[in-house]
Amino acid sequence: MLISRNSKNLNIALGLIVVILGLSSCYENVEGCLDPDSANYTVTADINCEDCCTYPTLSLLVSYFLGDVSYNRQDTFINDLGVEFVIEDAQIYFSEIVLSDGSNDYQIEDTFEYTDQSGNDQAAIDDIILAQPTKYRYTLGTFTYSNEYTSLSVGLGIPEEIDQAQSITVTSDHPLVAAGDSLYIADQNQYVNSWILIRQIDVHDMIADTLQIPGIDYTFVFDNLQISQARGSSVDAKIKVDYQLLVQGIDYTTMNKSDVVNKIGDNLKLAISADY
Repeated sequence: MLISRNSKNLNIALGLIVVILGLSSCYENVEGCLDPDSANYTVTADINCEDCCTYPTLSLLVSYFLGDVSYNRQDTFINDLGVEFVIEDAQIYFSEIVLSDGSNDYQIEDTFEYTDQSGNDQAAIDDIILAQPTKYRYTLGTFTYSNEYTSLSVGLGIPEEIDQAQSITVTSDHPLVAAGDSLYIADQNQYVNSWILIRQIDVHDMIADTLQIPGIDYTFVFDNLQISQARGSSVDAKIKVDYQLLVQGIDYTTMNKSDVVNKIGDNLKLAISADY
């Protein structure tokens, strides 16, 4: 029997359709995160998952030094006056952490609510951390940008609007609450920028003191940095605290407590630097 060319072509086409249908019936759709800004973006996914996307974060990494060497808690050291010290504990507030590419500034996207002096509800960037010598990494929150950053700014202390707030809505483990009274002066309605437990080791005695360091908050600006963040990846901002500079010029045998507090407040501006 003769078979026409058209019949052959039709049979081939029908065969291909059968094969394709067979293959498609075996294929299962892949579910995954389809947001390119996420940290778990799945390029091979067909169906967007429900609430499965995770997003990159900005973290502040704080390292602690005595001059050029790493600080270990309870280390004794000598300041520029030849006085020996131990810093038993130190808690420092940092906030308003900003990365810049030279044209634009970038902060985390997380916020908390507060009520201002006029009774109006407001939102503030929730990038407040309480740095302590027992902890190195502080995750600030969601940071979905991607860029090459050249500048880092870090605020010492609490933003002024939070100091003056009538009320603040945060969780019980938030740095504004967890520190308790040690970093808040109730009668002045003011957070201090740091709280330090210091011991001066004298030849005749050992002087131990707990210091609340109030005063004008300060912003550190570190330029000429190279900080990279690819799309969907987290990024670290790094600073260091030099405890040796923190007690520079301090001697309890010749200074009263008020002078010591003021001097340490000034020294804080010298003791913080970028760690790159």
